[in-house]
Amino acid sequence: MAQTTSSVALFYTLVACLKVATVTAVKTDTLGQDIDYPPYAFQTADGELAGFGKDFADGMSAMCEDIDIKVVNDTSLDGCMTYTHGQGVRDTFADFTDAMLNDNKAAGLLTLLDSDGKPKVTGLSDLSGKTLIDVGGWAPTSDGLSIVTNKCTSEKYSPDYEVVVANGDIANDEAMQMLRDGEGDAIFIYADQGSGIRELLRPCMQSFMLTKEYYDICVKHDLAGVCYANEFFGDDATVGGKYDLPTNKQTGDCSDGYCPCPVTSDDSPPVAGAPLETDPIAPLETDPTSGSTTVLVGTSLLMTSSIMWLSASLM
Repeated sequence: MAQTTSSVALFYTLVACLKVATVTAVKTDTLGQDIDYPPYAFQTADGELAGFGKDFADGMSAMCEDIDIKVVNDTSLDGCMTYTHGQGVRDTFADFTDAMLNDNKAAGLLTLLDSDGKPKVTGLSDLSGKTLIDVGGWAPTSDGLSIVTNKCTSEKYSPDYEVVVANGDIANDEAMQMLRDGEGDAIFIYADQGSGIRELLRPCMQSFMLTKEYYDICVKHDLAGVCYANEFFGDDATVGGKYDLPTNKQTGDCSDGYCPCPVTSDDSPPVAGAPLETDPIAPLETDPTSGSTTVLVGTSLLMTSSIMWLSASLM
């Protein structure tokens, strides 16, 4: 995959809360999590719920006398955990707690390479007349493109593009198939790939994030580089991969899956240069039937994680 980037603030929060709901006299909060989003939310081989979100919730319950959080993988719940909080449609349907990770999560436009090895949608494109594939039910949401700035041109994207939504049990796979079948020019995707409950949990969240236990679960899930540092953090910050670099900071010729800005136009060759030695090289995804290869170009969005109380229409 290959990536070009600009930035919009989006956040992983602990809980997002339905704006239409009201929570009063809560003694036990039942928070739901998914099981296929490691290291944030997953299931162990023994069938136990696990992940950074659950450890964070358990830590809050242990520390705060007025908080009792039960984590489930069910539909009977008060809120949902480890969802992405981003500018756009999600704020219309859900309320979010404060962020529990200081993570800037990049996203971009996944497109195909043509027969000359050049991306069909380059970093200079304003997306006018293009068809973009949105992965249904997942962030980033397509309305985020209206907020960000193209890093290659320093301009906003044209509003003159069409959005089609990929749905299904595994929406990412459906989106990829739609791209291969020519139903869209690019997929908008991750580069790596008020109910009262918010106010109830906020004091405990802020207190827990000052503890060694918060540091310990950050290290446990290899997230120390994107957690909010407290006095227990040392030199734990990690350097992100190529997927975190904006397009105008990328180098190379797209062969590592991440494209730099073209020199002058859509017909110009990519900027020459060697990949950064410290950055991991992402494998290329090749279609065995057509020989086409996907690369990531486009924008990047900054996203952080929270507990979230979310309406069914976004799940």
